[in-house]
Amino acid sequence: MAKLGGYYGSLSTDQTKALEDLSKQLREKLSTDEGLNDCTPIWGVKVPDLAAGEASALSTPAQVVLLKFLRARQFAVDKALEMLVACLKWRKEFGIADLTGSKAEVFPDELNALGQVYGRDKEGSPVTYNYYGGIDVDALMGTPEQVQRFVRWRVQLMERAIAQCDLGAGREHVMQVHDYMGANMFKMGAGMKEATRTIIRLFQDNYPEWLSSKLFLNVPRVMEFVFGIMTAFSDPATRKKMCMVGAAGARAKLLEHIDWAQLPPKWGGLAQEASAAADAAAREG
Repeated sequence: MAKLGGYYGSLSTDQTKALEDLSKQLREKLSTDEGLNDCTPIWGVKVPDLAAGEASALSTPAQVVLLKFLRARQFAVDKALEMLVACLKWRKEFGIADLTGSKAEVFPDELNALGQVYGRDKEGSPVTYNYYGGIDVDALMGTPEQVQRFVRWRVQLMERAIAQCDLGAGREHVMQVHDYMGANMFKMGAGMKEATRTIIRLFQDNYPEWLSSKLFLNVPRVMEFVFGIMTAFSDPATRKKMCMVGAAGARAKLLEHIDWAQLPPKWGGLAQEASAAADAAAREG
């Protein structure tokens, strides 16, 4: 992704000051807000490392993380701090530490079959695939507990993709592909709708500025109302990154973003071994 204003290595004087102010204000929060005690590291960066203050004292990954929250709030430091603090508390309460690393929470095969982290796009960003064909909605999301389990699985998928990014090298985005081949669009029950709303909200609140692009593939015409639900809960910046494509143009659209050798086998790609190794290494984290 081309260097844009507001990113690490491309900051104005005012943006650098906002970065330092956010770091210093976080340091004050860490000393006064008990809810921030023992917070989980965020995307490979320990929370105290975000609070070093001066830009020269902040590591590249720490600056990248802080800048995500600043860009999400148009460099309004007070709003970025509020978002960052809420995110840190959520990660602690949600148990993100239990979803990552060598002892990560294990989910059943029927959930793991619904998505994967696979290959990279043309900018070098890892790609998550979500598959909706053949889902037994009632079996997977028939109860509130099952909906929560699905949400945790989906958050873990995102964390696994982020673990394959290299913030120090400026690789700080994830591409998402949602494949609706074979999906029954008339069985989107209450559980699925609740899970969708929850995931969109959690990602907007706690994963700012991670999305490079989001493709909805093999989408039937009847899917347009579902797409409307998804976009209605997304902020304008996220909506601009979304693209919905029917079956006829699905592979061509993928190839605009991803080299064929980086596609999963079902799309004619060859990336299986390398992608599996990268994901395994990230899981061990």
